[in-house]
Amino acid sequence: MLIVSAGPTGLMLAPELASQSIPFRITEAGLVRSDKSRALILHPRTLELLARHGIVQNFLSRGTFNDSIRIFANQKLVFEVDLKKTPFRDTMFPNPLIISWAETEPILCGALEKYGVVIKRGVKAERVGQNEDGVTAWLKSSDSGGKEQEVRCKYIVECDGAHSIVRKSAGVKYEGGVYPQDFILAEVHLKWSQKDCLSVFVGDGFMGSFPMKYTLFRFIVSRPQERYNDVESTMKDFKNMIRKLVPGKAEIFDPAWIMRFRLHYHVCRS
Repeated sequence: MLIVSAGPTGLMLAPELASQSIPFRITEAGLVRSDKSRALILHPRTLELLARHGIVQNFLSRGTFNDSIRIFANQKLVFEVDLKKTPFRDTMFPNPLIISWAETEPILCGALEKYGVVIKRGVKAERVGQNEDGVTAWLKSSDSGGKEQEVRCKYIVECDGAHSIVRKSAGVKYEGGVYPQDFILAEVHLKWSQKDCLSVFVGDGFMGSFPMKYTLFRFIVSRPQERYNDVESTMKDFKNMIRKLVPGKAEIFDPAWIMRFRLHYHVCRS
């Protein structure tokens, strides 16, 4: 079996296969691991699956459990859920864990190394073909001088995201588009008078905040497309939204990174 891409999907599948002694190889086009947080929540069932590999404590020591969700409207608290009081008693992990992908990835890679699996980095799938007996993938390594390597396997698993060469080679359409809303995203350090938990603020706009380690928070802010379509985001954008939506005092400083993004919708069709 060949797993194309060592992203979140590939790195969750690989330890499961390794623990069952199912032979496979896993490739990744990128040469180095990401230093960005990217996806940042591990849900209870995911933690249960990771616990089977003896690595869950590594996640717990690097992440933060979110104990409640608070929703504000026009600077007033209108709803709160205390996740510590939920009726789910059949799990060791009743709450979601907030943890950066930059922390998650090396833990999963370390688990694979214990199983004797090495990720082949700098290797990209150029095209894929199949017949009744299995699948052929043509791989190109960053140090191969442009020469392709032909790999024959029984199965290939597509984990290579929105621009998947595996999906394109299989003739599967990825139909959809982009929502009109424009979003900005940042990880910043924060001092405020609110409870450190997952919070949603609505009013003249939308903003969500996710507590990470210590004083670091992830902020997601929506902004009208017609006003900001060609304008890059700055700390001023976040400060303005905090001032409009968050009750009490709040100060953000020392951003780790700031970016803008759009939400897409897609459906796979064969």
